[in-house]
Amino acid sequence: MVGIIGPYAALGVILLGFVFWMIDPIPPRHLRLATGSTSGSYHEIFGPRYQEQLKHVGIEVELIPSKGAIENLRLLQTHQVDAAFFSTLSPTAKESPEVKPLLTASKEVTSLGTLLVQPLWIFYRADAARRYHHNLGLHQLHQGNHPDTLKDLRDFKGWRFNIGHMGGASREILLEVFKMGAGLKASDFQASAEEYGPAAAYLLAGQVDAIGFTAIPELPLVQHLLTDPNIRLFEFSQASAYARQIPQLRAVMLPRGIADLHGDIPSHDIPLIATTGSLLVHDDTHPALQVLLAQAAQHIHSPPSWVQQRNEFPKAETDDFPLDSEAAQFYRNGPPRLQHLLPFWAANLIDRMWLAVLSIVIIVMPLMRGIPPIYVLQVRWRIFRWYRKLQTIDDELVSGKTPPDELMQRLNALDARVAMIEMPSWNSAALYALRAHIALVQKNIQASQAQAQAPALAQA
Repeated sequence: MVGIIGPYAALGVILLGFVFWMIDPIPPRHLRLATGSTSGSYHEIFGPRYQEQLKHVGIEVELIPSKGAIENLRLLQTHQVDAAFFSTLSPTAKESPEVKPLLTASKEVTSLGTLLVQPLWIFYRADAARRYHHNLGLHQLHQGNHPDTLKDLRDFKGWRFNIGHMGGASREILLEVFKMGAGLKASDFQASAEEYGPAAAYLLAGQVDAIGFTAIPELPLVQHLLTDPNIRLFEFSQASAYARQIPQLRAVMLPRGIADLHGDIPSHDIPLIATTGSLLVHDDTHPALQVLLAQAAQHIHSPPSWVQQRNEFPKAETDDFPLDSEAAQFYRNGPPRLQHLLPFWAANLIDRMWLAVLSIVIIVMPLMRGIPPIYVLQVRWRIFRWYRKLQTIDDELVSGKTPPDELMQRLNALDARVAMIEMPSWNSAALYALRAHIALVQKNIQASQAQAQAPALAQA
């Protein structure tokens, strides 16, 4: 029976091995995640959180700093990282000679969904605003304006303004907003291009008048600037209009007192505009890692923040990239059901392999229907093949070409072999019939021997 089932078992093992190789259910233990500026939200806040989340399931996350969203996309396309944070790009940036080819060649890049909103922060020095109004003439102040605050983006023209480094999504969004809201471009400022951290230090030291960047409110840099008495935050009173004009933007509200309840900072609700951030992966990124990243995103980004509600994010929505199939399944069905009972690797293995195993069973089972007839034939063949030898001996006996003594030796050897045959009870009758026929031929040989010995006895 083992000889019959063996080939089918071997076929099943081969198919299972092939499917295992194709599906590759065991994820690698190392993941490279492109973040962004070392002083930005992704690298300073969220990167370590993803490291901590994936560490629980044995995955080491290596954070790869970069110059921003555009470089992150390039790193992902060239397989230098497995996943990358990506901030919304402005319409103008998408059409630029540097970015458009990247977006066009990103067919193998997918999104794990929208993770968060990042307000566009424009911080400026109060003394710079006072100088501006002094030079302008206080009688020309906009109605309701305070001498150390600005209400119009056009007022920043000619300022020492850090607009961010080239290749950063913050810079492109900032310039898009200035272009739409004030008709200004980079050349209208005494522009500098430092990263968040150095730019904030220059602002506090008075070496620049204003800085602009996108970041989550919880970033320590943002909180420090919000509470500094010499720094002001520009309010986008037309935030809803910006969001309608630029689809990549959203209108958000920074609640009164959110930075410091005791100090009532800010002293009133502040309307802001914000971009969205997402997490991108490549087709080659292991599917299990994609699921782990989606799970980590849900854990990290679902709590409420200063500008978003509980469970508002992550969302199964995308802008420039299609939603990844693994993420779509996760948003639809949640994590693998067995993950509550088993370690992730085991739950993932079962979740990915059960359908393949079922398919193999469906393929192999019809073939295994032939096992009983084959088994019956094999059992009977154990008997039939000895009949051929028995018939040969009998034929030689009839022909008289072989001495009876030699035939008897061969027949006795055959009988000894047949006596060792193991036979199921349902076919034992065939075995007994064979042995009876052997005994019959033995009698015939004995008769032939007696007949051959008769003349010698008569002479004696």
